[in-house]
Amino acid sequence: MLLQIGFDPSESHTVEEIALLIEQYLLEVIHSRQIPMSIRKIGFTITEVLGQNAKKLIAHKMSVDAIPAGGGLADGLKFLSNKESIVSGARLATEWVAAAIDAIRGAADPNPWKFSTDEEIAGHILNQIAARKQARTIRRLAPREGL
Repeated sequence: MLLQIGFDPSESHTVEEIALLIEQYLLEVIHSRQIPMSIRKIGFTITEVLGQNAKKLIAHKMSVDAIPAGGGLADGLKFLSNKESIVSGARLATEWVAAAIDAIRGAADPNPWKFSTDEEIAGHILNQIAARKQARTIRRLAPREGL
């Protein structure tokens, strides 16, 4: 299954690279479903259908949870090979995304996200994650002083 998304077992991969491959795979699985996924119930019985940003955020959260601190490829494969762990991971990730969106929307004023859609807030979270990844990569690749 990881071979389908570009994993080459003959190459050395970092945990971040493995998590990204798992995230890409999970996103493909989420997108291929014909049944609309819902992020949470709003109000009475109104259900919001997930947009692209929310789906990406759920897949990202699942990939992060799939590989614990200090883990690696074996943990990712174990997660992906167990249907119950994928279903449970999707449920937990969806709940996490809903809670994160609610926390941002419910932040104290002035709050520019107070009247934003779930999709806009999920996009903001993804942008923040991307910025942190980029900053981490720059720090890791920056020449060290004194060497």
